[in-house]
Amino acid sequence: MTVSKSDIVFTPFAPEDDKEALFKVALAKLVNVNFTDTTYDSDDHVILQPVTLNLCNCKFSKDFFKILLYQMDCSMVYTMIIHNQSHGTFLNFADMLSVCPAITSLKVKNVLQQTWLTDIKKFQRQKLYCFNVGGTAEQLGDWNIHELVAFLVAQHLRFQLVVNADQTSDAYVAKMIYTFGQKLLPCNGYVHRQQIRIFYRNQSYWFYLPPDNELMVTVTAFQTNFGRLHSMFDGHNLDMLIGKVVEFVKQALASVKVISESDCYKITVNRLAVLLVIISSYCCAIHPDLSGTPAFNILPGMHDEINAMMGRLDFKNITEETMAIVTALAFTAETPGCSPESREAIVTYRDALSLYLFRDLNDVENLKMVGFLKFIHVF
Repeated sequence: MTVSKSDIVFTPFAPEDDKEALFKVALAKLVNVNFTDTTYDSDDHVILQPVTLNLCNCKFSKDFFKILLYQMDCSMVYTMIIHNQSHGTFLNFADMLSVCPAITSLKVKNVLQQTWLTDIKKFQRQKLYCFNVGGTAEQLGDWNIHELVAFLVAQHLRFQLVVNADQTSDAYVAKMIYTFGQKLLPCNGYVHRQQIRIFYRNQSYWFYLPPDNELMVTVTAFQTNFGRLHSMFDGHNLDMLIGKVVEFVKQALASVKVISESDCYKITVNRLAVLLVIISSYCCAIHPDLSGTPAFNILPGMHDEINAMMGRLDFKNITEETMAIVTALAFTAETPGCSPESREAIVTYRDALSLYLFRDLNDVENLKMVGFLKFIHVF
């Protein structure tokens, strides 16, 4: 059903032939409707309880949605489409979501205010599956990565935000891509995570939100095995040290469900020398008196490698969080004998940790870290 104040074709109707006929409208479209003066009259034979509500070129006055609520039952509206040709009216999401609490799919163009992202998160009653937005740079606003991540997390796991940026500029899109890159990862295929797609002048840019627990689990695993208590120094034999490295790998990859325990062990064995040197370099830098620990001298050339690695980075000023990530980045998908699923999962895992590692480093630190990671990759 379509209702329009300006087009007689879309005026409300009443069935003349059958006075007992009853119609239930599942899709309603309002065109050029302004509720500030008068309302439209519907017939008793028509039940207005749409599942999809399309508002085209409507003027959103202060009481628009309150008046709309008197005209139809909006409790079952799951999909809302709002498309205005001009930019003269703005949408109040608090009003809309209070009247239409079941919305899980939104498409909005040219009616946004700059606070739209936080407004929706604050007033939404249901998690969203998809949200399509379009407008000028002023309407889309300046993207805050922390607000964006909070918004994405609040939606369904497979949620997708589509940003139509054709009314913006090259500079605006470039800044938007840079901002997204602070927390999001480029997406080359379908992933079961919240996603964002930017469409701009026949180009598309696709990102997804990596699981935050990868970082948390990795840091906890490092602290448990090599952290504040330095429990690895309770023993002076290589078996204990290797055992703790094995535990670190297993615990760090616990959030990646598809990597089996046997593949975790293969990763440990394949990169054991690198993992031992990185961890030992960190521990020796914190406690120089431990550099003579026998376990560090069992592998041929290990002590020399520790000294070389300690010269590449200032381990004394590296936080446990950064150290945990650096150590985990030694895990490699090239491990012989790993399943294809494990190899793919390792790549995704490393990409997610790399994002966290570089997000707060300055340019000089970035260059040092890039060189260091290249070193441990070939070591």
